[in-house]
Amino acid sequence: MRRYIKELKPTTIFDLQAMVALYRPGPMANIPEFIKRKNNPKFIKYPDPRLEDVLKESYGIITFQDDLLLTAIKVAGYSWLEADKLRKAVGKKIPAEMKKEHDHFVQGCVTNGMKKDKAESL
Repeated sequence: MRRYIKELKPTTIFDLQAMVALYRPGPMANIPEFIKRKNNPKFIKYPDPRLEDVLKESYGIITFQDDLLLTAIKVAGYSWLEADKLRKAVGKKIPAEMKKEHDHFVQGCVTNGMKKDKAESL
């Protein structure tokens, strides 16, 4: 963690919060990309233009549970209740629920104008 903090060169408390959120077995793979984007804004890319305001503080990377909720609502047309089910399935790593939510998410993205391959990668 110390090495990542040194590389990140945090300038706000938000940078530290993001590192704590990312320093977990699954999301840890995103730390180098997060650091790269923070230190060089030209690398910041958003998975969809509708997500710029949601992912601005995390440099285009889904970092927090809130990011996941708002992404599902904005691009897949989820209700708040449906988004919370998605969050729970992902947070608890429930395979059967994650599969159902995956299909629902992709279908919602396609219905709202995103190409299927882009929805799958998101």
